[in-house]
Amino acid sequence: VSAAAILSDNSLSRFSSGIFSERIKELSFNSYPGIKKEATEILHRLQSKMPPTEENQSEQSMSTGAMLSLAYPDRIGRRTCQGEYELVTGNRIHCSIIDSDWAVFPELGGFHTGLSARSAESMEFEEIVKLHPQLQNSVTETEYKTDSGAFKSTKKVRLGKIVIKSLPAEKTEPEDKIKALKKFIKKRGFNALPLNKQSTALLSRLNTLKKIGINDLPSGDEQTLVNSLDQWLAPWLQNELTAGIMQQALEYRLSRKDKMRLKELLPRKIKLHTEKEIDYTNPDKPGIRGRMQEFYGLCKPLSIAEGRITLVIEMLSPAMRPLQSTSDPAGFWNGAYKTIRAEMRGRYPKHYWPEDPSTAKPSLATGKQRPD
Repeated sequence: VSAAAILSDNSLSRFSSGIFSERIKELSFNSYPGIKKEATEILHRLQSKMPPTEENQSEQSMSTGAMLSLAYPDRIGRRTCQGEYELVTGNRIHCSIIDSDWAVFPELGGFHTGLSARSAESMEFEEIVKLHPQLQNSVTETEYKTDSGAFKSTKKVRLGKIVIKSLPAEKTEPEDKIKALKKFIKKRGFNALPLNKQSTALLSRLNTLKKIGINDLPSGDEQTLVNSLDQWLAPWLQNELTAGIMQQALEYRLSRKDKMRLKELLPRKIKLHTEKEIDYTNPDKPGIRGRMQEFYGLCKPLSIAEGRITLVIEMLSPAMRPLQSTSDPAGFWNGAYKTIRAEMRGRYPKHYWPEDPSTAKPSLATGKQRPD
């Protein structure tokens, strides 16, 4: 009670020691009769906060730290390193006043620049546990390990937000896995999940449909997928999340009818001289790519999605380097092709560079095997 009485009277702050038990010794309590009444009132308030015990616990049998902790339960802290403590609230404070694993800090400063203790009193962990059962709790935390695809769950026993011990959890609940994935996505992004080529292509096609105003198929945008993880991904989760599981879960979002419509509107491949895979990575400009010789004879634009999308054709050199991108092959043959042909004939003389590619047959043959 003497400690609480000191705190109630700012004029007593002149006492030099920041350790309360020493400050009380410095203070001749009887020399300050004016605070006796207030001290008695504080005693009654503290006694009302004391948890029931088998023994009749009095002020005399309680340590100064224990008494202070009843008044300031949110300022109990554990030392994390020399001169630094973590409070049960999760805040960290600087304190060079005391050398104790556990302490209570009734007077704090630096609320705007970084918390520091102006006074402190040591405590025993057993005291804290006995006097503050309300601070004791346990929580299960689940982490998604992207390197292995596994979920790791840990049961943490805490005092407030201070972790006292950690134990492997017996079981990981589906909702904990989803929380772990959302936390992972918030930190690393959706694309950091195990998305294989098929999954990426599927989402790109769905996003392309949205770009052209077709919204009756499941959405492929990241925000929608993240917000509905518990609906489409949770039922597939086991002890790990692999690229195969992701692909199955994403494909299962589409009904058979949806898949047929998607294939009809946005096919994965288009048949020309050879089959070309359509790249939907950029929903604004889906396209195909190949060596220029594969597109000879092509004069009309290539369209999909019932004519709503014209594919971009990326024509490459024999070394697979970009030469030209166009959605109008006839215009290209009649225009920029002539300049490119002059350069390419000198660099790749064995390859086929006809004067009029609009009427030529597509061929990758070289030397004597080429069409001319």
